[in-house]
Amino acid sequence: LGILFILTIYMGYCTIFFNDFSEVKHLAEYCFISGMSVGVIFLFSPFYYRIKGRRMPDWLYFNCMISILIILIATFAVQLNLEGVFWFIHLINPVALFLYWIVFCDHNSITKPSIIATVVVFPICYIAFSYILLRITGYCAFPANLILVGNSYLIQIAIIAGLCTCFLGLGHLLHFLNRYIHKNSTVGKKSGDEFCEENIE
Repeated sequence: LGILFILTIYMGYCTIFFNDFSEVKHLAEYCFISGMSVGVIFLFSPFYYRIKGRRMPDWLYFNCMISILIILIATFAVQLNLEGVFWFIHLINPVALFLYWIVFCDHNSITKPSIIATVVVFPICYIAFSYILLRITGYCAFPANLILVGNSYLIQIAIIAGLCTCFLGLGHLLHFLNRYIHKNSTVGKKSGDEFCEENIE
């Protein structure tokens, strides 16, 4: 998955950037930053398993999945570009990551429900990054521009609070769905540790 994410993001964004340097601004888009971040995390995960003797915590994979699932939701909500490699970036990658999470991540290992609240960390960090970029360069990438451009501070805060509430609701819903599936079916019966070990060997 790590290679898939990094390769498709590179083909979708970096090739455009190399052909036209003025398009470097698109590297600040949510799809690029979230996709590259998730790709790096998954690419590093086998080395983490080698060093620590265990896989990365399920809540980290959960946060990765939520941050990418947002792209899939936005694809249907606002009809994001589905031409060429963007079929992968906006549709196939989110579905593949969701399936990985539902099969190999067991949320029964998450003993503190408050950990689910961390799903808002990445989106908030991205909005903060976009705000700083807007102040420094005057440019705000999609989709942060829908929040930070043309709205008063009060409306911006209200939108961000509403989005955080939606992320928390979605996070808890999927958390309980995952626990239910792993308690009542054979999905994910092979542990994540076993999956990592087999792939490393």
